[in-house]
Amino acid sequence: MPYTVAFFGATGGCTNACLTHLLLSSDYKAIALVRTPQKLIDSLKRQPGITDAILAQKLSIVQGDATDVATVKRTLLFQGDGHANSTPKLVDAIISGIGAYPRQQTTTTLVSALREIYAEQQQQENKPVVTVISTTGLASPAGAKEDVPIGLRTLYHSLLAEPHKDKKRMEEILSDKENSALFRGVVIVRPTLLKGDGIVQSKDASSKTVRAGTEFEPVTGYTISRADVGRWIWKNMLLSEDRGEKWIGRRVSLAY
Repeated sequence: MPYTVAFFGATGGCTNACLTHLLLSSDYKAIALVRTPQKLIDSLKRQPGITDAILAQKLSIVQGDATDVATVKRTLLFQGDGHANSTPKLVDAIISGIGAYPRQQTTTTLVSALREIYAEQQQQENKPVVTVISTTGLASPAGAKEDVPIGLRTLYHSLLAEPHKDKKRMEEILSDKENSALFRGVVIVRPTLLKGDGIVQSKDASSKTVRAGTEFEPVTGYTISRADVGRWIWKNMLLSEDRGEKWIGRRVSLAY
């Protein structure tokens, strides 16, 4: 049985890059919820190595709205053997990089969808790990250290304070004790200022070293590419032997 991952916000640069790495690897299957399937297909076919055959074999697309509980449930459940009458199985992991909608609204929908799935299946044995993309500059939880370099603090703590409230609320929803119990683990990825379009590099291309820290021992930096954020999530949350166990419960700052 392949390791299955549900993607939300898969047309966004970071999430799209992560999805690309998954599609180019064996023993994985992806399910993506998007409003416009062709937009996702077009974005993936711009990625090196992605073909129609790979998309047909490795990717299932659910068309709909990430604020609709029924649609999110269809994304989180997949037919294990490909037959319509098979018993749906909950995905192993969730990657969310939604940016178009208010994140707190889509996060609340995700939580509601999981509650309904558990109630209907009357079991909570195989819970997914959820990884969400947030941002540095959110002073939480209590005791967290500054994760923004001096040169960006005016931008983050003044000009971006209002837009970042939505991301902060998203983090609070997932960190709530009752909500976090719906997952095997919650990982909040906080990249610094993003750049680039999320197109992954070829295997032989050199890339910068991505540094990672936690809310209590953060790394600070000025930029990081969307492609490298996606690659970090792929390598550490999905490809690694422990499936990101060391990062569960952490707010992970990423920077060069």
